[in-house]
Amino acid sequence: MRRHAWAGQLGTGIGILMLGALALLPALASRYSLFVAAQMLAFLYIALALEISHSFGRVLSFCTGTFFALGAYCAFYLCQHVTSELTLVLLGSAAVCAVAGLVTAIPVVRMKGAHSAVVGTLAIGAISLLIAGSLTTYTGGEDGLTLRHTVSLFGAPAAIGVSVATYYLVLVPAALYLLTYLLLRTTPFGTVMRAVGENDVRSEQLGFNVELRRIVIFAVSASVSGFGGAMYCVLIGHISTALFDPMVSLNAVLWATVGGLGSPFGALIGTLVIYPTVEFASGYIRYVDALVGALRADLGVAFEVKDYNQHALTSGSGASAVAYVEAEGPDGSTWWGVGIDSSILDASLHAVVSAANRDLERQGPARA
Repeated sequence: MRRHAWAGQLGTGIGILMLGALALLPALASRYSLFVAAQMLAFLYIALALEISHSFGRVLSFCTGTFFALGAYCAFYLCQHVTSELTLVLLGSAAVCAVAGLVTAIPVVRMKGAHSAVVGTLAIGAISLLIAGSLTTYTGGEDGLTLRHTVSLFGAPAAIGVSVATYYLVLVPAALYLLTYLLLRTTPFGTVMRAVGENDVRSEQLGFNVELRRIVIFAVSASVSGFGGAMYCVLIGHISTALFDPMVSLNAVLWATVGGLGSPFGALIGTLVIYPTVEFASGYIRYVDALVGALRADLGVAFEVKDYNQHALTSGSGASAVAYVEAEGPDGSTWWGVGIDSSILDASLHAVVSAANRDLERQGPARA
């Protein structure tokens, strides 16, 4: 028992140190490191959602990535057609995902046995991918959709992409959730919530409506994942149906398990250990420079590749890859190109073309 308590305290201490390091990152890290960290924090919400559904609802959900993707698409369409205020976009996306989670939870929580819920949520994720792939008019298919819209943050002008403001916009809610979870864990409310997740039969005998609580918990976890997806859309500015791949959820299971399911900071620790390792292990590929040179000669684009990186978005035989190109113009301004494809080569080329298109948009008035 003492050993278990000691391990829990160590995990809490490591988690708090990680939050402190993330809070200081914008003042210490390069632009690319900040970009990677912001993207990682967006994916962290999938692992947090899994932790919520498993620890408090006794549902090991394999469709948290589906709500992440849904949140990303909600953010895209809310920005395009409803409001340009990012706080409203994020909250609206989370609310839509909460409703979707509520509807999904009704059959899921009634499945008997943990294995039934796993199979059921996997099926939901697979069906969602098929539906998204068939609605290419609205989802953009594998090519995806690019968000080009003027936005505001708390009324002040803002921009789509990673900045110090959007970095803290994705970090602060996650940090508040983790610290609140830590504080409430030992309170009567926290004890009751954990009891529902650990022993639903005994909780029912004590008079708690376990099924209703599990439905609400599942909806909350969907909302959290959807918020992360909305932040991903704001940070990256490009979304595609690859986000609906069930492997996105499986990655979150890996992150949460490595960090320790049931631990307040388990999702954070697992994500911060695995995600940067995979990200920075990928290297430079020289055909990116070759394509930029060809575009510069043929179209007159005027940028240099300042940074490039790529990694697998999902795994398996039908895996999707995402590539990022940081471009720098003659005036020192920088922007990002993003590409997603089942082939890492094609994803890299799409990223270069994306950066070139943005450069041509910048040159528009001058070229005219």
